[in-house]
Amino acid sequence: MAFFDKKMHLRWQLRSGLTAKIHSYADWCTYNEIFVNGEYNEALESTLKDLEGRQELVILDIGANMGFFSLKLLDSFLWAQPKSAQLRLFLIEGSKQLCEELPQQLDIDHSRNGNTEVKVLNALAGKRSGSACFHVTKESNQSFAGDTSPQGWQETQHVESIPYIDLIELTQDMPCIDLIKCDIEGSEFDFIEHYPALLEKTQRIVLEMHQSFGDTAGALKTLEGMGFKMKSILREGSTTPLVFMER
Repeated sequence: MAFFDKKMHLRWQLRSGLTAKIHSYADWCTYNEIFVNGEYNEALESTLKDLEGRQELVILDIGANMGFFSLKLLDSFLWAQPKSAQLRLFLIEGSKQLCEELPQQLDIDHSRNGNTEVKVLNALAGKRSGSACFHVTKESNQSFAGDTSPQGWQETQHVESIPYIDLIELTQDMPCIDLIKCDIEGSEFDFIEHYPALLEKTQRIVLEMHQSFGDTAGALKTLEGMGFKMKSILREGSTTPLVFMER
């Protein structure tokens, strides 16, 4: 069996008491991108600076996968021990299997300390209604919604029909979204097109762009037209750049 195919059983306790769990080589790569390379650190630090004097912090993790971004966020939030602010964290993930695993991965019972609300939702994001074929690949970080995979993408293992979530309805009682993390394997172009109202009340967005699926430059121009400014490129030199924009 190749090293990349082996199951892993790695654990690491974070400073807040939460535990990172790694089950595969893909998990190991994602863990290192987030916890070692600190790809999201700038966006999280900017967001958590707003805690003082706030009653509520709202964050959407769109394309949660194994939840490492949300785990990093929860660890940072719990370590900061805010006295008054409540964290409302919503994870949207297309894979049914991952949604079943996410509560344990995030140790939700441990992280629910009275001022955190964590919800895992099995749905696709991009369009506001309907459903789509969700292609589950061998490594979960390349699963995607659509008809066919682009050249060079991982082979589909099986296909599930998954409904889209209406994020306008989900966030209707939230006047402000503090941060959106969006990593949905090409569906970010649909997301930008269908959610101008959601983006108008969003302060920050971290977006992984998949150039094989759409016009990256055009999408960024659309976001700039909504009032976002490029803060930094958190990952460059690849076909999937990670960008951080804020108002």
